[in-house]
Amino acid sequence: MSKVQFAKGSKIFLPSHGVGTILDIQKKNIMSYECEVFVISFPREAMNIMIPRENIQSSGLRKLMSKDMLKKIDEVLMSNPRTQRGTWTSRLEKYRLVIASGVAMYLAEMLRDGYYGVNDPNRSYTEATIYQQALSNLGSEFAEVLNIPQDDAEKRILDTLGRAQGKSDETDDFEEEIDDFADMVQKKKEVNE
Repeated sequence: MSKVQFAKGSKIFLPSHGVGTILDIQKKNIMSYECEVFVISFPREAMNIMIPRENIQSSGLRKLMSKDMLKKIDEVLMSNPRTQRGTWTSRLEKYRLVIASGVAMYLAEMLRDGYYGVNDPNRSYTEATIYQQALSNLGSEFAEVLNIPQDDAEKRILDTLGRAQGKSDETDDFEEEIDDFADMVQKKKEVNE
């Protein structure tokens, strides 16, 4: 059972869906087993889900980061990236685990270390997709904490990474680079569908 207490109306983060709100806490009888479930709304995905209290920890459900944690995440984003080691396959497995964990600090490290190739036209579809997923997860939480739109939060993260890694001066219009990256990911999605 989870040590963290959640209340109706609490803002939460679930790695598989992003930021949500606990709409209700209900008692449900599931296969003659009575359990307490959290009914959670995810407005960006326009869906509601139920998570039994017993599954909170394994699902990765947690409270939103605080503003103090956001400052620590900014420090990670501004720090020097680690050299990418190992094969892409082993890094991909690690990245998937990081995304599934929902640990904001690890997501920030992943974004920082993978930023070098954001605008690389030779970047694989899988690499671009996994990076975008991490950016979306962290961006959704930043957006809620800072009370800004998610697109602005993601741009803020990318701008921070660009400044930290000295890449924001390489172009007069960093926003164009972000748009180009988003277009590239979208085109690759359409080709693979």
